[in-house]
Amino acid sequence: MVTGCGRSKILIVAVVTCLACFAISPGCATREAMNKAYILPDSLRQSAAMLLADRPFKTIYLEIDCVEGAEPSDSAINALAGFLREICDKPVSVVTGKPIPKKDVAGMPPHVIALMHMSGPAAGDPNTPTAYVYALLFRGPGHWNRVGLTRYDYPCSMFIDMAATCWMAPAQARFVLKHEAGHMLSLCGNKAHGDGLHCNDSSCLMYPAISISRTFLGLQRDELCEACRRDLEEIRRSAQPTRLAFKGPFIVRQEDGYFVARLPGAVHVEAGKLDSFDWRQRLDWLRGKVREIEKSNPDAYTRLAKPNAVLKSNMWYAFETKDAYLQNRPSLLAACKDQDPTVRDIAQDFKAELDKRFALPATTNPATTGPASRPRHELETSAPSTRPVNETVR
Repeated sequence: MVTGCGRSKILIVAVVTCLACFAISPGCATREAMNKAYILPDSLRQSAAMLLADRPFKTIYLEIDCVEGAEPSDSAINALAGFLREICDKPVSVVTGKPIPKKDVAGMPPHVIALMHMSGPAAGDPNTPTAYVYALLFRGPGHWNRVGLTRYDYPCSMFIDMAATCWMAPAQARFVLKHEAGHMLSLCGNKAHGDGLHCNDSSCLMYPAISISRTFLGLQRDELCEACRRDLEEIRRSAQPTRLAFKGPFIVRQEDGYFVARLPGAVHVEAGKLDSFDWRQRLDWLRGKVREIEKSNPDAYTRLAKPNAVLKSNMWYAFETKDAYLQNRPSLLAACKDQDPTVRDIAQDFKAELDKRFALPATTNPATTGPASRPRHELETSAPSTRPVNETVR
């Protein structure tokens, strides 16, 4: 005969045994889920250099947004900020906004929610440049193997589906936030102890699965293994001065005669120097474009959610006359050979249009000697401006 106490013990053993058979994957950084657009060929290492290197960025500004119903716990926020503070050895300031009403973002892809709500670091001391990290928490489909995501096209960001953390929240939320921060720091590229995306050590923060049983029993570790810590030090030591910087929430880079600015799912190309970049005006324009697409296309969110969908924007001004175009054309030709295929697409399309407008002879595609271009993106647009600029909406 089994007593009540005995039945309780049997039940506990049965539960633990069942839990031991399951693990939840953070589901992040997968090749299938990632937007393969990039800023530079090694954008994750570039972003890691911004966060890990002693200069130029002296502090980190962590902005956390959440959709109503996906609010993070204080312990999860503190865990993420503490992890960045410890690993990057820099002060971290944390800003959390009011929850975004669900009705305002119903059906909207997470990266579009981010574009519509991210603010970027507050204006501070120009002698103390600030790196920017953005996190969005939302309640999506709740797939057990799709909890967190770090985007290659905007590697200083993370997107967390809190619906998939309900089994173990807040313990899993803390784990996933720190895990995604590890990806932002370019961890797990070393295949000597992983597959290029995750670590092989089951006790490491960067292991691809979270043990439900270990979490249930309070035994799940959320620290880096020694191999990953050695990788971090190597990334820190080998970090070269980066051309990437921040203008508001935009990740920007200056090139010869032009610059590129990126947000999640959006890229802007402009002639000239970064000093002239009005990032607030550009952010407002991109948000206005999203609202315009919403009103004009009932299938807008489906299109925007596709892996290669991107809002494309340019302000290649000063080309009102043929002489002005010929004078500035070298910077456009340089952009046609940019390392980023999305930038090449923008520059090549605009060059073809301007060559036709000013009756210039057809020339060989200037990007044919560079990296192979990708197929055209699903969603493309060019920006209107008060300056002379051509406007097209594709």
